[in-house]
Amino acid sequence: MVGHPGLTGRQADTAIGPMGLGEVIELPVTCRRCGYRLEGLLVSGQCPECGLSVLTSLRRGELRFSTPGHRARLSRACLFIEYSQFGVFLAVLCLGLDGAIRTGLISGPQGWLSVLAALLALTGQVLGLLGWWRLATPDPATVDVRADRVTRALIRGVVVLQSVGVIWTVASSVLTGAALATEPRSAAGMASATGLNFAVLLGVATWVAGVVVGLVCLSRILASLPAPWASVMASASAVAVPALLTAMFFNSLMALAIGLLLAPLVPAIFADRLRVLLRGVKSS
Repeated sequence: MVGHPGLTGRQADTAIGPMGLGEVIELPVTCRRCGYRLEGLLVSGQCPECGLSVLTSLRRGELRFSTPGHRARLSRACLFIEYSQFGVFLAVLCLGLDGAIRTGLISGPQGWLSVLAALLALTGQVLGLLGWWRLATPDPATVDVRADRVTRALIRGVVVLQSVGVIWTVASSVLTGAALATEPRSAAGMASATGLNFAVLLGVATWVAGVVVGLVCLSRILASLPAPWASVMASASAVAVPALLTAMFFNSLMALAIGLLLAPLVPAIFADRLRVLLRGVKSS
């Protein structure tokens, strides 16, 4: 999933190309699996410690050496992630509008926006679970390093906890609303309200963790592509700069609300750039 330290793409191409498979490695490169130093070995040879082919270590997990099927899987995963994050963005927007209606800031019918937000959140979570799970799938053309396994475990664990948080929040909202509508001060209503508070806390915590770990996962995959960051930063700036300028005209609470609203778009931008860059990858 990630590049290999100590050897640039141009150096690897030099080692494999002009040197030939029968030549000896003279560049500083270590085995991708066990870290053994491979200088002095044939490019066509194997690591004497673990048996991994030297060529696999030279390729450093770059996606141009992966199979077309794996790249297509990553592209579909990015599309799921984009739809998921956009669904979260719309859900947060609906909740904000619903809160504005309930507090009298704007006029409109109450209730239906919160229902729409719940549906969008559930749909986005299902798409996110599929997308992030697929994105963390190991590349069959290379060997996992420890950082890859840790990232995969984190992103999949966070997404599962996110799913639990979203389902718990929606279920608690329904139960709390039904209980309080029947008897406002009932023990069942208070218990449901307490459960809802814990569900919201879990949802917020896993959502923040998901954004951070998701960006780490996407960044590691982007690092295995040639020069991806200019495209990513240009797209991110197109969203971040207007948002920062807008937030400057509001108080800190409104600026925080704008930040929460736009935060789901950041992983979507990274996923979109990765999907676009994957189209230009040609097998080597």
